[in-house]
Amino acid sequence: MRLKKVLITLSLLGIMGCFSQENSSKTELKKELKGMIHKSYLLTRAGDNLKAENLIDNSEVIITQRDFKSVIDIDKKNQVIEGFRKIYLYQDNKLLKTVEGNITTIFKDGYIFKKNEKYGFLDKDLNLVIPPQYEMLYKVENSQLFGAMKGGKLGYIDKNNKVVIPFEYQQGAAEKAGIVIVKGDKGIDVVNLENKRVFENIQNIFYVDKNNFIVEKDKKIYHADGTGKMTQLDIGWAGAQSGDRVIYEKDNKFGLMDITGKRITENIYDRLANSYDKLIIAIKDEKCGLIDRDGKIVTELKYDYILPLGDNYFKVGSDETGLYALINPTGKIVTKFEYDELTLLGKNAVLGTMGDKTVLLDSNGKVKERVDKIVALTKEVIIYQQNGKNYIQKLSN
Repeated sequence: MRLKKVLITLSLLGIMGCFSQENSSKTELKKELKGMIHKSYLLTRAGDNLKAENLIDNSEVIITQRDFKSVIDIDKKNQVIEGFRKIYLYQDNKLLKTVEGNITTIFKDGYIFKKNEKYGFLDKDLNLVIPPQYEMLYKVENSQLFGAMKGGKLGYIDKNNKVVIPFEYQQGAAEKAGIVIVKGDKGIDVVNLENKRVFENIQNIFYVDKNNFIVEKDKKIYHADGTGKMTQLDIGWAGAQSGDRVIYEKDNKFGLMDITGKRITENIYDRLANSYDKLIIAIKDEKCGLIDRDGKIVTELKYDYILPLGDNYFKVGSDETGLYALINPTGKIVTKFEYDELTLLGKNAVLGTMGDKTVLLDSNGKVKERVDKIVALTKEVIIYQQNGKNYIQKLSN
């Protein structure tokens, strides 16, 4: 049950932001919060007018648009709203541009949009970057590439709509460090951005960067370099961890190795839970703790369960009481076991609940504010009620 709880939680992580250093104190909000909160804006509508008030600096934008369905993006420069199959760009309360279609995904540098059942890409000023000609389109993380589907086959294009990898694959599995992992007709292929196959017909890939791969072929695990040279590893399974660390299994026990296959710890743990943090949840004899990337134990393996909150924060709990304490990124337990729930807001802010009491904690577990009620929470701000008054706290990403 404890292990199941750990593993389920790994898939539920989300990071909201962190307390902004330039505006770390709360500010009272004296206006009524009737409307919708988007980023740090309060949105209200009267007739054809949409008013967006910035709750941080009290600036406001008024958009007049009868064909209004939803707000896509608002900042001081641009306001992008969506109507019925149309996208509108406003600046200085004036309509600058209209584009047919609907936005499906928002990025910092633009939007994937859909028109006539095809997908394309617009920049933040609604300039057409990639025409809507693909059956599927997505951005490759930390890259200028897009994965696209055309004629039922997957390929990769750049931001200029130039084909980098031809449309000849069934599906993409992952993309990293200039390497594309795609599923072909007979297995998994690894292709570089020059469209050269590094490997073909691999059964599984556990880790990849430009010069190191941990792969499975013919039911054996190998380390391979960027040329395709393969060296068999004496392990039964591997799973990617954060950075250059890989969890491995042998004889039903788990250990930690680097990306070349060199062991950092022996296979002495009942489980190493992959949280993608710098600290790794280790389970041995039904007790949980944390080890670092060098295999050093930083939180003793004596707790009933440890669950990741994200960004190297964890909550540690007891089956007997059902209560949690907070572990900060150093692996130190910084609160008592007194919380019913702990939720990460960011690098320096954690929300804690104790019965009907809610508090904001800093990274050292110190109570910074008592919260009577959470009014709104976005990536930019948290708005909460205290003694009948509303306060806003700026967050940063």
